Amino acid sequence: MLHKQLRNNRIQNAYNDGIITIVEKTNKKDEFNTVIPGQYELKELGWYFFRLKGIHSQDKIEFGNKGIELERQVLIPLNLHIHSGMTAILNNEKETLFDILKVFPDFTNDELEMLLAKEGGSNNTQARN
Repeated sequence: MLHKQLRNNRIQNAYNDGIITIVEKTNKKDEFNTVIPGQYELKELGWYFFRLKGIHSQDKIEFGNKGIELERQVLIPLNLHIHSGMTAILNNEKETLFDILKVFPDFTNDELEMLLAKEGGSNNTQARN
């Protein structure tokens, strides 16, 4: 009877592929509170362990038609405060920023799926407008 009990237990997902940091990108200001053109500051909003998932072909086609090349699809434990339009850093590599293009909450598995594209790598700003 022990094997029946083991089969009914829910399998836990391991988020061991890295750390994603959600940041807010704001314009950098000087001592007179004037915006410095072309410079920005990153304010950390939170960090989470993630696991990688393959990008669906339908998502590749959808964003490819808009001129956006998807880089990663990551899953984190469910968090409803993260939304598309935010910026992310993977594994503390602050020179490479990612735009969060689409967010899928999965309430069944208590996970949040996010589609990421490199910031500035394509015409991402046109796709959001």
